[in-house]
Amino acid sequence: MYPDKNYVLGRGELYFAPFNPGTRVASRGQEYFGNTTEINLTSETEMLDHFDSDHGIRVKDDSVQLELNRTGTFITDNVNPQNLSKWLSGQYNKVTVASATSQAQTFTGVRKGVRYQIGATGINPTGLRGLATLSAVKVATPTNIPLVAGTDIQFDAETGGFTLLRGGAVITDAESEAEDQDVIVTYDVTAHSFWQVKSGSQGQLEGQLFYKSFNPKGAQMDYLFPYVQLAPDGDMALKGDDWTNIPFRFEALKLNDTTESVYTNGRPGVYV
Repeated sequence: MYPDKNYVLGRGELYFAPFNPGTRVASRGQEYFGNTTEINLTSETEMLDHFDSDHGIRVKDDSVQLELNRTGTFITDNVNPQNLSKWLSGQYNKVTVASATSQAQTFTGVRKGVRYQIGATGINPTGLRGLATLSAVKVATPTNIPLVAGTDIQFDAETGGFTLLRGGAVITDAESEAEDQDVIVTYDVTAHSFWQVKSGSQGQLEGQLFYKSFNPKGAQMDYLFPYVQLAPDGDMALKGDDWTNIPFRFEALKLNDTTESVYTNGRPGVYV
């Protein structure tokens, strides 16, 4: 028997097992979200009321429940590619880049104080990263004029960008974006890998949600939601004075006629 005063201070771990594509079968295992700062459940009912209105004021004399919705929200501060891909309704993958030497790109109509991305294309809008031996010249006649790093130009080799410094003398201050000043940037690409998350348009994920309690106070109760629809829910601060949080919402649904929407289990041999 459970005690008469089972006061609970809730703590626990949250896991999500996505369904296999085109099915409602979760066979790929439960992925740990990482630290979750809060998890909330909500039950909402819709009632159909009946009123006796024969005499005087109407008096409610019956009511029947029409529907029951079980939803929830949670927040994780574990900002990793897996959670970002869920929040962005997309996918993540590891990008592997091979080394390359003596690459060159021409930038036309350049201006001071503006960042330019090396290697950006329609297929790869983020451009190249992990660059080395960067140099640049202003296209001129009869001889190209070198740009001095730290004086005329500033390179960001890690993210593959450069900025023409306002104090430099080689590039003049442009009066318009169309001013004819071209720069050729030469660089090497180092072999490297990095994680990339791409947003998508699937809107919500379907799968199984499992909560394993680690309450410091109160009986341990674990929750299984056999079928949930998971979606992003609110703001994620890219900059601020607090830890970055990723908010989600979910709706608990019935998987089939023989499976309920929520199961709450106590631990074996405890309070029985």
